[in-house]
Amino acid sequence: MASNTSNFILRKFLSASALVFGLGVLAKVVGLFREIVVADAFGLSPNLDLFYLALLVPLYLLNTLINPLGSSVVPVLNQLKLNDKNEAVTFTNSVLTWLLFGLCFIAVVLPLCSDLIARILSVSTSDYEKFNQFTWIFGALIVLQGLGSYVLIQLESEKIFGLSSLQAFLSSGGVIAFLWFESSITSMANGLLVGALFFLGISLAILYFKTDIRLGISLKLDTIHKPFRQQYALLFASSLMMGSTFVVDQGMASFIGPTNVSAVNYGFRVVSLFTGMGALALGSVALPYFSELAAIGQKDELRKLVRQILGITFLSSGLIIAGIFFFGDFIVSMLFERGSFSNQNVEIVASIFKWYSVQLPFYIGGIVLVRLIASFKNSRPVLWISFGNLLLNIICNIIFVKWWGVVGIAISTSCVYIFSFVLLWRQSTKILSSNV
Repeated sequence: MASNTSNFILRKFLSASALVFGLGVLAKVVGLFREIVVADAFGLSPNLDLFYLALLVPLYLLNTLINPLGSSVVPVLNQLKLNDKNEAVTFTNSVLTWLLFGLCFIAVVLPLCSDLIARILSVSTSDYEKFNQFTWIFGALIVLQGLGSYVLIQLESEKIFGLSSLQAFLSSGGVIAFLWFESSITSMANGLLVGALFFLGISLAILYFKTDIRLGISLKLDTIHKPFRQQYALLFASSLMMGSTFVVDQGMASFIGPTNVSAVNYGFRVVSLFTGMGALALGSVALPYFSELAAIGQKDELRKLVRQILGITFLSSGLIIAGIFFFGDFIVSMLFERGSFSNQNVEIVASIFKWYSVQLPFYIGGIVLVRLIASFKNSRPVLWISFGNLLLNIICNIIFVKWWGVVGIAISTSCVYIFSFVLLWRQSTKILSSNV
């Protein structure tokens, strides 16, 4: 009977994951086309470096604020729905209110600090005005995309999956559409902003027509439950440190020399076609299933489900990595070698692409394990693991850049995710083996 239950849960999980994966493939194809359009227009250029550096801090702050939210909200929300639906509604709206305040605060403060950020990132003084213009656009982007992501969390808690792919699709589509009319860096920024606005509108419409959830403003701080506050604080601190991996990578690339920021971005974004699909397919589906099983104490079912998921992840990722190392140069050349993107650019980006790909199973597996740990509202170990990741990334970057140049940044990042996965696996095993 237990085996039948386990298989049934796995089938439901894989069915939902397959849906998200399929939609994710479509979104990633559009995202890939966006990178091709960008490569054709700009290649590896200082202007593109400026765009990515201007986006770096806003995106980091947004991800730091939003990434821990789902893992903190969904377990508490599922528990409240079992006890008192009205309390669940109040809790949802209170979190939304404080999130809105946080997003608006960042959007206002960010442009005021743009000169300081530009100096830290080694931006040329002649580009300060353009950098400041981008921070205003990206400040608005933070608000729109942050609210859209919160609506997405509510939809996924109701097991309405696939909207994260729509978010990626609209983001890429906006950039492509704006670049079609004008090939400028500012067009890219405006495209991201319009894509986020469209997603917020569509996701709100689906929320109101497909669910009973009605979002609103609530200033009742006492409805932000203590378990949520503790969980979010820990995951926020973890996200702050773990998210800094890419910030450190980009910052170090900017110090190495011109166009290295663009090269790292191309290599990272091609790999993210695979990591993104895996994260969408498994990460978004995992949390609702894990939290439900954890809430009713089904640790045996959870243990089996996690092992099966990780087995599939490592097998498929291993095949993908092998293919990337054999055909990486051809893939990058086929995708980008046209317009402003030269053959020399292909060699640099392909090497970064190959070594970034080593992280695939460990990155995706780590997301699954973080969701598992969060389901038990015990995220303190994730904080210490994230701190270790940050230190390791800085040390490895310094050493590996001396040995392998900009490619060392990709090697360092893969080492960090291997280290992170091993520690998360040990902690997950400990949680699932305990009697508590």
